[in-house]
Amino acid sequence: MGNRLSGLTAALVAAAIVFCGCARLRVEAETGGMLLFSALGEMRPQTEAGPLFGTAKPNPLAGLTPDLSARSLVMADLAGGFNFNCPPSDNALVWQQEWLPSLAEVNLRVLNLADDHALDCGPDALSQSLNWLLLREFYPAGAGFNQTSARAPVYLNRDGVTLGIAAFLVAPLNGEACETCPGPARYKRSAMIAALAEMKSRADHRIVVLHFAERASPALANEETALVREAIDYGADLILGVGPTAAGALARVRGRWIIGSLGRALGGPDRPDAECDGLMISAEFTPDKIMNLRLMPVKLKEGKPALLRDEAAAVALRKILAASPDAAANATLVGDILYLK
Repeated sequence: MGNRLSGLTAALVAAAIVFCGCARLRVEAETGGMLLFSALGEMRPQTEAGPLFGTAKPNPLAGLTPDLSARSLVMADLAGGFNFNCPPSDNALVWQQEWLPSLAEVNLRVLNLADDHALDCGPDALSQSLNWLLLREFYPAGAGFNQTSARAPVYLNRDGVTLGIAAFLVAPLNGEACETCPGPARYKRSAMIAALAEMKSRADHRIVVLHFAERASPALANEETALVREAIDYGADLILGVGPTAAGALARVRGRWIIGSLGRALGGPDRPDAECDGLMISAEFTPDKIMNLRLMPVKLKEGKPALLRDEAAAVALRKILAASPDAAANATLVGDILYLK
């Protein structure tokens, strides 16, 4: 099958997302009655030296394979657009279609597209990307053929455990905003409340992903803190932030965790002076509605990620905890893993 869907098929896919409000996912891996889920920060396809992917290059995500291969599904924020007639631009982040199998190799099939670079290749390219990803059993969150479908939750189901994910772009969009055009899900208070209300009736666990403005500090501004607290008020069980280049800003509010920034997971400039560049959060969602969370630090070298181990990981996690006073009393550092209570 070619990259383009027929007009009828595309219309059916679009209608399913608009009226169903979701892409229903079924996880087939045997996990002993648990949905095993991991999430990473922002992925960029290139560094200053050029693209990280290519036919003669090893998978730049290979350093994460041992840890992600056992997960049911993995999610990350995808910065940029897929090259469906992408216009030339010095600032665009462009993903080639042939790079997609590299993501599948590490179970990375849930792609958060609520990113400020989602329209780097234009709305038509994003529309084609959504169709193309769905056909290849990838599951885009936070983007759609219009704002109604973009803001709709995505649902993951395994052994009677249903996870709902709603993703929104809080940062300014690099491109023209349009309610009826393909695009990332721009944050709107009423839309977030509606998504959480829907997930409350359909999902056992509810995750809200928020893409904040790119900046060096992971700390949330006052208005961003108010926003995430409101998401918890309306039923979010876990808040995951992306956008800032640094990871951290952990907080626990009324028994719910906020990860202010997952940082970077791939690409961009190296930061040799930083203890870590990102965080990987892993969760075990059980049939009895328990959510077990843990964090591990990610370090980039030449844009390629690997999990930090032993004392290097402990140093990075202790620094994040020291800057997150609201979280310290509710987290336990054991070796190179931070367990969230």
